[in-house]
Amino acid sequence: MPVSFLFIDKSFNVKCALCRDIPIDACDTRCCGSVYCARCINNLSLSSSSSKDKYCPACSAPISTSDVSENFYLRKRVDELEVSCDTCGESGIRSQMREKHTEAQCRGSRTANSNYVYPPTSPAPYTNTRERESTIAESAPPAYESLRNDLAFESIPTEANDGSDQNAPEYGQQSSGTATDGAVTVSKGSYFMSILRSAWSRIAGVVETHRATKKLRREQANQNRAEKISRCKQKVAAMWLKNAEGYGSSSTTIADTSRGKSKKCQRAQRKEAKWARKHEHFSKKCYELLERNDGDDDKRKRECRYQRRWTRKANRCARKQERWCSRIDCRI
Repeated sequence: MPVSFLFIDKSFNVKCALCRDIPIDACDTRCCGSVYCARCINNLSLSSSSSKDKYCPACSAPISTSDVSENFYLRKRVDELEVSCDTCGESGIRSQMREKHTEAQCRGSRTANSNYVYPPTSPAPYTNTRERESTIAESAPPAYESLRNDLAFESIPTEANDGSDQNAPEYGQQSSGTATDGAVTVSKGSYFMSILRSAWSRIAGVVETHRATKKLRREQANQNRAEKISRCKQKVAAMWLKNAEGYGSSSTTIADTSRGKSKKCQRAQRKEAKWARKHEHFSKKCYELLERNDGDDDKRKRECRYQRRWTRKANRCARKQERWCSRIDCRI
């Protein structure tokens, strides 16, 4: 006997254009977009003798197999609806579970599985919520007490028992309870807590060692930086003193030989003195910059950039000073 299903929800507003029912395996046509059941459109195709006699029932336009496409959105919507079986009277079945119900569960279907175990039709054992809550409340305390007694206390080894005591019970053994046996009875919780404490202590030791190593490396880097700065200071001071001595000797020479010379010689002397002053100025600025180094990385980088620039200027001034000194020597 064929199994038929009826849709419980009649408010679904999309209907098949042929059977005027909710479309099962919905399809639509390209000509006018009308919706049909897959079975209805197949029956229409089989009833026509040739492809020329196939017309759309809604708009009477000629159609072919390629003009009919599946509407997956409507199929998904229809599969979520609930249906009732006319054969066995069961309701609340999902539309997408119709074939499974027919093959395995429907009692009036010939194709149903004979080994299927049907659920009992008797009412639920707890019809009243308060009765169910009272039953659970009565059965919970005894079960909790028995579980707590089973897991509460057992004889387990401690950290003090390192295996030297041969009479000490192993984990899970029951002790005799006497002090002469050397067995220590503690709870499982304290045993695992001791393991946890030892693990945490090892982790804390590793973290402390890492911090100490990091601090030592930072101190070593600061010491190397301070040594490098001191070496730079010494180099700049030596260069400054050397240039200052050269400037003094040249100034003495200029003072001694500047009397009664021509205007060109006097101009050369002024130029030489000017560049000597500039060289001294930039060398002094470099030295002061190294003296007031306060450890700020960004500021130190900026000051190092200034130091390089002023060092280049000081060297350029020294070269110009030497050139003007040579001109003075030639004109004396």
